[in-house]
Amino acid sequence: MLRENRKLFFHQTAPWLVLEIIERHPLRCGIVVLTKNLTSFEEPDKFVVEEKLIEASIGLRQSIALAREWLENEVVASETEAS
Repeated sequence: MLRENRKLFFHQTAPWLVLEIIERHPLRCGIVVLTKNLTSFEEPDKFVVEEKLIEASIGLRQSIALAREWLENEVVASETEAS
């Protein structure tokens, strides 16, 4: 599911944003990204809730950090071999 959410958000246009009212007193809201123009939320594969978007963002940040660390180590190893 997380992979599909990433593909939607980074490779396709997410056409509809919805404000979900989670609680009224005190007011607490969330963002929902719809993959289609929906009239109900009976098909969970047709929308992504804010929590899943945050998970995808965290996963992307962690992946970037790990990739950068690996690349830096490869440069250091390459320079060490060359000298």
